[in-house]
Amino acid sequence: MMELHVRSDKYFSESKVCCVNGNWGVEDIRSHALVHKLPRKEQFLLLMKHPYTVYFKGRLCVSVLKGNVEVLGCSMSARTSAGRVVYSPKGSSMLSIETCFPFPPNDLDYEVMDKNLDVFNLGLSEDIIAKMRHRDCVILLEAPRPSLLEGYMKTLPPFMHLFTFTEMKERNAKEREGSPFYKVEEMLQCVFELPHTARHMKRHRKGPDWDETANSIIKESSCTVVCGGKGVGKSTFVRFLINRSLPLFGQVLCLDFDPGQPEFTIPGCVSAVIVKEPLLGPSFTHLSTPECMVFIGEVNISQCPAQYMESVQYVTSYCHSQPELMRMPWIVNTMGFNKGVGVDITTSVIRLLKPQHVIQIQSVNAEFNFPELLCPSYVCSYQNRFCELPSGPCDSLQYVLHTMKTVAEDRKAMSPWGMGAPQLREAVILSYLSQMVQPPKYILTETVPYMTLFSKVTLCVCHVKLPFYQILSAFNGNLVALCSYSGTMTLLPDDPQLPSVLGQQPVCPCLGFVCFQVWYEALICKRSVCS
Repeated sequence: MMELHVRSDKYFSESKVCCVNGNWGVEDIRSHALVHKLPRKEQFLLLMKHPYTVYFKGRLCVSVLKGNVEVLGCSMSARTSAGRVVYSPKGSSMLSIETCFPFPPNDLDYEVMDKNLDVFNLGLSEDIIAKMRHRDCVILLEAPRPSLLEGYMKTLPPFMHLFTFTEMKERNAKEREGSPFYKVEEMLQCVFELPHTARHMKRHRKGPDWDETANSIIKESSCTVVCGGKGVGKSTFVRFLINRSLPLFGQVLCLDFDPGQPEFTIPGCVSAVIVKEPLLGPSFTHLSTPECMVFIGEVNISQCPAQYMESVQYVTSYCHSQPELMRMPWIVNTMGFNKGVGVDITTSVIRLLKPQHVIQIQSVNAEFNFPELLCPSYVCSYQNRFCELPSGPCDSLQYVLHTMKTVAEDRKAMSPWGMGAPQLREAVILSYLSQMVQPPKYILTETVPYMTLFSKVTLCVCHVKLPFYQILSAFNGNLVALCSYSGTMTLLPDDPQLPSVLGQQPVCPCLGFVCFQVWYEALICKRSVCS
């Protein structure tokens, strides 16, 4: 075995580059992290001693061969040997792979490791296996198969290449070669950081009271509402809590009441979604088909508070009517609107749901906090000025209020790949559309369209009144919500071949979204065929 000692003040005080039977690896002596390149292309072993954390940007397939690690509250154990794809794209904090040990290490860990080596058929040398036995966690890192989303985004302008990191190539060559993840970054197209190099980076950090709070909530199937201002980490904690709940309950019902930054749907909606798999990335990496969804058509709820509350009540009533959903734990994601009408809406949502737990994430900046703590007495006594409160006595409202300090705000942290809220909403829409494209071209216009008659369609323009002759122009070439409506507010046109119109936006179930195109020749052709 050959050893080469390398010094780099920025990355670590001392590292050791080792060649074992022709296979190179770099060990950080201070951080106890060893990276080993496997003979197969785009496969690496990450060996860590507990406790330790590695941060990364990119897409990775993570399989645990020995020990346990945690990503966003999802515990991955060698005893399950199931690989999971983890997403850490531009616009979000660097995700962490953190060692954890829910059970004390024992001899069974070595038996599980040997079994996993046989399952993955890695063909390791005895020297490497010996090193693995002296490490607490052994992780197999692989490049996942390209997804439709990634392929589609590569056809778009560079700013939407969320999994391409050109900045990686701009690092100082000596610093990159001194990093234990140099070869991994090159071959897996990721960016890795160790704890001491990630100190000034925007990264995922678990709050000091997250574990205790989550453990107290998941003891039983309950309803939990997560509240807080903008940017305090509500969505991240919702994912963390869902991931912690899944091993115990198998599935969780998430009520997504944030139309500005929804977790599972296109912006402008409120929905109820059954979650069965861990959430290991930002929202556009795990869009799902909701059990119930209502399209509001607005991300700024101050423009339509009554419409928003009616939609929330519709989704909540549907969930209460389904016995299967009532047996699941409910986790509610709310919007970051914490002043004025936002307080009215949040107190209304709490009174409507009557949860067992409310989590209020507090910012160091009072601007991003509610005027008061959302304790039961405050919510019951609050005089709602804009939205009609749900009927029924409020003195029965009893829940445990958990207050936590945000760990998402760090003004000193650098985010070279940051994206704003509008860009993230665009990424969600592109992710939705990517489900329709096919490799290798990923061209949306090559998708075979569905066609229907004008007379079979009822149109409604949200939050604005237009003359009839402008309605088709408003729809043409736009992303349109496809809803099911059975009411009586339909306005019929004089020409029976034209579509009907709704004068007022209803609250009704939304089935999905379509790219609407007025195609006169195709419609005429279809009429002739039908006749």
